[in-house]
Amino acid sequence: MEKNIILVGLGPHARRIYYPLLEKYAGQHAVKLTLVVDLADQEDVIRRYLSARALQPECLFFARTRDRNGEALDESLLPVLDSIAAKEPIDGMIISTEPKAHKPYVLWALERNVDVLMDKPVTAPVDAVTNLGAARQIFGDYLEIGERLARSKANLIVQCQRRSHAGYQFIKAYLTDSSGSTVSPSRTSTSTTPTACGACPTSYSAGRITLTSMDTAN
Repeated sequence: MEKNIILVGLGPHARRIYYPLLEKYAGQHAVKLTLVVDLADQEDVIRRYLSARALQPECLFFARTRDRNGEALDESLLPVLDSIAAKEPIDGMIISTEPKAHKPYVLWALERNVDVLMDKPVTAPVDAVTNLGAARQIFGDYLEIGERLARSKANLIVQCQRRSHAGYQFIKAYLTDSSGSTVSPSRTSTSTTPTACGACPTSYSAGRITLTSMDTAN
């Protein structure tokens, strides 16, 4: 049975990490890229990139650039998403937008019991480093997403690159040995052996929000 995936955001990170993996496993696991969403001002770049790829999305949608701050979904995108979800089950959504646009997509997915893989951070409101209210919104967003997740049947995984990178692990071990204590709060972690793509995923759970790492040596 085909797995229907929506990819939101096809910027440099997604082109380097997610799209090659989707292509790699599309044939092996019957993965279908149902929809790719990006901003209107990136349309030329995205179309050029896709013209050379083996995996082609069934549908492209370019949202208004003015909606990039992510307070709400593009009003013309919502019916597209709902129409696709009504026609066939959506097995997963990969959210690789700017962090300030994460929230409306993850809430849409959780409401419809769609599993989510999302880049870190969970959210990043505009002016969060200079505006106290915006900074507090980060925690508020986390709580809101957590509440929605508690009512959903979906899984939410936050991708945290390089948590298992050998260089970072060496530095952490060196500092731990030097100080006699760990340099970060203890976590329960689960490691797996390297996959065929050379990545070593490690997972950390905080409630039902899981942090996962897909780290490579380069």
